[in-house]
Amino acid sequence: MSSIRYPVKMINGIPVVRSPAQIDPTNVGTLDDTRLALARRGQATLVINMKKTQLCDSAGLPVLVHAQQWAVAEGGELRLVIRHTEVLRALAVAGVDQMVPIFSRLHEALDGPPPLVSADSGTGPGSRGGSGPHA
Repeated sequence: MSSIRYPVKMINGIPVVRSPAQIDPTNVGTLDDTRLALARRGQATLVINMKKTQLCDSAGLPVLVHAQQWAVAEGGELRLVIRHTEVLRALAVAGVDQMVPIFSRLHEALDGPPPLVSADSGTGPGSRGGSGPHA
């Protein structure tokens, strides 16, 4: 049975998972196991705090997309907190930033959906959090 292995903190009733510094084939399964364990507990909305994540390779991208698809089907949403430009760029190149709400600050992700802005320019569809990835 899958279990929670990454730090999870409940804030305002929303689980916040702190992701590792790198998301790659060696640990992406553990991240997904954590999400699945929270899903079994009835948590449809989930925040993954990736502000210290410096690398999310191609193994992590489908896990994030699947997590968002599941959350939406359950009436929730996956929200990502990302500060590193390299991670934002990887998600943008793969189009994940068009599917998953991305915030630059944890409190923005917890407060709910603010106006949509692009991770690149601060306008248009895509990432959320108008203060930019390094604000």
